[in-house]
Amino acid sequence: MKVRIAACSALLLAAPGVIAAPGQVQVAFKIESEKFVSGLQAQVTDVEKTVAGHLAAQLQAPFPLIEWLNATPADAPAAVLTARLVQEGASVPLIQIVWSARVGDKDFTMPEIDPIKLYGPNKLIRPYRDADRLATDVQNALTAWIRTDTVERSVHDQFVTQVPLAVSVEFDTPRQAIVIPLLWERAKVRDDSVFLLEFTRPAPTERVVVRLTPPAPRLGDPPGATECAADACTEGVVSVAKDAVWSKCVQLLLGAERPPLIVTVREYKQDPHAGGVRNGTTVSP
Repeated sequence: MKVRIAACSALLLAAPGVIAAPGQVQVAFKIESEKFVSGLQAQVTDVEKTVAGHLAAQLQAPFPLIEWLNATPADAPAAVLTARLVQEGASVPLIQIVWSARVGDKDFTMPEIDPIKLYGPNKLIRPYRDADRLATDVQNALTAWIRTDTVERSVHDQFVTQVPLAVSVEFDTPRQAIVIPLLWERAKVRDDSVFLLEFTRPAPTERVVVRLTPPAPRLGDPPGATECAADACTEGVVSVAKDAVWSKCVQLLLGAERPPLIVTVREYKQDPHAGGVRNGTTVSP
């Protein structure tokens, strides 16, 4: 079920400047149904803002390692997730919520996230001119949707795993640990979660993916961050021997001419009681 969008990651690594705010996702709600646009008119924007704020709050609970925003941040967000209210048909249309996403400057679809049917054939009365009623109906539908195990899994696999959480890391060379600038207390990461550090080695040109696990809280520099071990690595399609992961896949990042990198989560598992610290020091490359 895991879907890695290689083209998207490759684009981000080739042009790291597009990730102005790693870890931040802008949440948007857009009313595109002609019936509702015509009926609500000037109230469309108010409903969109209200629902976007509600959706951002709903997503923050299951995925606290991301900062879900209902407004455009000062810098471009790492990603945008948009819920769109659309219609099919003209006289008594099917009104549903569909999804689109953008990571960096690349749009992509999420085929496993199904539309949410809001008003079907059995609901002939629709609040085309009632902004408050529409906002309430949409928010109730989104709340029920995000709490289902199936949907939460799909959002994780289809979107959360694509969001760049960091474009830089720190290194504890003596302990061979990698420190992600992700606040442990806020992210609530369980120790069986898995992160990926990805970059393209310039010579010979090859895609390098380092698996980071287990995550743990850290005391020191940077304080409160998340540290991981370099557990495994692939160069292109070749797996690197476990005892050579640091020397072959990480050592290159310690030099002055290190290539751009991104950190994403491969498997996020939440520990609502995450906390505590681990002693140690970090060394920046």
